[in-house]
Amino acid sequence: TGGDVLSEELPYRAEKAAVRLKPFLTARVVFEVSDSGDKYLFEWAEQGPKVSNLGKKASVKVNEDEMSVEDNSLRVDTIICLSERSIMAIRSGDLNPQIGMLTDKIQVSGQISPAVYIFNVIAPRSRS
Repeated sequence: TGGDVLSEELPYRAEKAAVRLKPFLTARVVFEVSDSGDKYLFEWAEQGPKVSNLGKKASVKVNEDEMSVEDNSLRVDTIICLSERSIMAIRSGDLNPQIGMLTDKIQVSGQISPAVYIFNVIAPRSRS
């Protein structure tokens, strides 16, 4: 499922890519899965990358100056809203994340660069 990709595979793959991607993945990123309503928080803590399931009831607040998770007043840098189908298509390589952003299958609020780097972690690596 998309939740498994975000909560299990993403931290594992981020840890493996730590040397080259860690400088670009230090942001706090909230994933909103549009069809289920679940929200996940990705952050790179001292012990490494982790993803927390915020559940369906977590409220993400966006205003001109900042974005935050209202339940715990945690500032976030990027909010990514996408369907479970899009998560699975990115993971399988059937959806290019940049094309997904251009065609509104993926909506990104806040900083764009953390989203691009996170999608590089989720997408399969090409075997050239």
